[in-house]
Amino acid sequence: MVTTHTLPQEVATPHSAIRELIRGEWNWKTGAAAFGLAAGFIAPIIGSIVTVISWFRDPVWHHVFLHQAGTTLFVLTLPLLILGAHCLDLLDNDKKQAIEKGYEDDLGRN
Repeated sequence: MVTTHTLPQEVATPHSAIRELIRGEWNWKTGAAAFGLAAGFIAPIIGSIVTVISWFRDPVWHHVFLHQAGTTLFVLTLPLLILGAHCLDLLDNDKKQAIEKGYEDDLGRN
């Protein structure tokens, strides 16, 4: 006996999520989500590199800036990721409201 299962239409697959992001309308929520998530993943990497550079440089007064820059990037990681996640939640809520109204997205496409 063969059983087949189908996913409901509102379940997003990774391919459809990327396609929706590319063809979707860009506004402040999508921009802030993309910036927050991208910068949130890049900041600790760059912060690590700057911190390692500051360790191997001479510990004189003018290299304190490297320590401050590395620490700042580490500290900014969590707020940037929270910003990106919050904006994604806002986009998800907007999409749910649009589906409840009978529209696929804010532009009224089905």
